Amino acid sequence: MLCNNLNDKLGCLFVLALAYLNMGPAEGGYGTFLSSQAYDPSLLERLQSYGLIRYSPQGEVIQLTTEGVHEARGILKYLQLQLGPRMGASLQEIRRAHPTLYAEEAVFGAGPLTMTELVYALAGVKTKETRTPNLTPTSLADPPVSYGRDMSDDRSFVLRVSLAISEGRSYYHPRHECWRTVLVPAGLTFLDLHLVIQLVFCWKDLQPFGFLLNSKKKNLLIGEREACGEIARPKTGKRSLVEVQASKLTLAEVFPRTREASYRYGAEGNWTHLISLESTERGMAKLGPQLLDGAGDAPPEWTRTASEFLDFRNKIYEDGRTLIRSLSESGEKGYQPFEHATVRARLAGFEDERARWEQKLIETTRKAERD
Repeated sequence: MLCNNLNDKLGCLFVLALAYLNMGPAEGGYGTFLSSQAYDPSLLERLQSYGLIRYSPQGEVIQLTTEGVHEARGILKYLQLQLGPRMGASLQEIRRAHPTLYAEEAVFGAGPLTMTELVYALAGVKTKETRTPNLTPTSLADPPVSYGRDMSDDRSFVLRVSLAISEGRSYYHPRHECWRTVLVPAGLTFLDLHLVIQLVFCWKDLQPFGFLLNSKKKNLLIGEREACGEIARPKTGKRSLVEVQASKLTLAEVFPRTREASYRYGAEGNWTHLISLESTERGMAKLGPQLLDGAGDAPPEWTRTASEFLDFRNKIYEDGRTLIRSLSESGEKGYQPFEHATVRARLAGFEDERARWEQKLIETTRKAERD
């Protein structure tokens, strides 16, 4: 949609969206009954020239074409995704809100898709006019052999990583829900998964980490003891644990046979996450790790307990007049409120973080050889 200036563009978009919202049945296709006098005639003329609507200046009818309906649906979903969280809506509410966009519509130009629908669009909707949705890959096409990845595996795992934080000491107190759903190639290692979790929770990877799960009747404790000094161990009553180096074990060696795991970040804190396998998807491994969904602010790097985090968070949000200044100050301390765009921007630096870790592993090996 080409317009002369930004306000013209916005005017066209909003008129088209409003026409769709007020759409009623009309003979011969899509249509809506509105007074054309309520809108700038020049905007209506422009929309008609684009083939998105049909209208008569003498009448009171604006009729949306099939392409106009597709575009209007994409505009509304975009506004829901952008403005919904700021109006208190969860992404689940946004996803369920009308209109629902489907992969078939996306390939003909409607958009943007909700993230779950985007997964299925990329998974295999193929037509002559298919245009792959624009999603920036975050993994190297040809990573170093030392990264330990299996590049022949085209599967990806949809993992939900949840961190529930109680807002009081009592079991009945509400919990601050903090979770992310990520798409991670099956051929990546647990060190890669650790980096994905760090990025989507807006942390700095300054503390030890550890995964705990059951595989082939063995209780695996996965981490990088040599590089971190220790492995952060999730709480467990299991005594017999087999230690495995995170950079030597791929996700496919454990999933999907294993469907749950625990992840702990920080030996002194209590940030233990539950990792649940939601599904296995094919054909998207080349995209690398992607954020699909999420909600809730993550505790800042320097907090150690739920009470510390909640006190900090409540102080920020208790006075709307100082919110912007408080968030600015908290940003200097390493705290970022959750926002999908921010997290996806962080994931773009995934391979840089992995390269930093590789250098760390090399230096650890050299030091061990000298000692």
